Amino acid sequence: MGKNNLMQKMMAMCREAFADGQRVGQQQTFDAVMIYLHRNGWGTQRILKLHAGTNGVMEEYAPAFFAGMEQDINQERMDRELRDALKGAEGFCAFAERYPEVKTVGYDKLPKTK
Repeated sequence: MGKNNLMQKMMAMCREAFADGQRVGQQQTFDAVMIYLHRNGWGTQRILKLHAGTNGVMEEYAPAFFAGMEQDINQERMDRELRDALKGAEGFCAFAERYPEVKTVGYDKLPKTK
């Protein structure tokens, strides 16, 4: 029982550390984008609208990052929308290439391992 409890605590700590890192990385990116846009003449309301809209997109695609029955569907939707936005620009990478750390379950497969 003691070992299982320790393992559960360790896994919870890992999940919390991952979530903390994700939040810091996202905030760092938002901060840099807002500063860049301000330097390029964007006004406050336009920046805030972008920030709110980006948060909405992040919430919409959150299921693409977490194991679940529709994880792979959300990843494909995200890729399709990015391909459309980039209009065939060189350098597009599929979700699995952009996020190799994200383990995808899908409908009939186990999570990928390194």
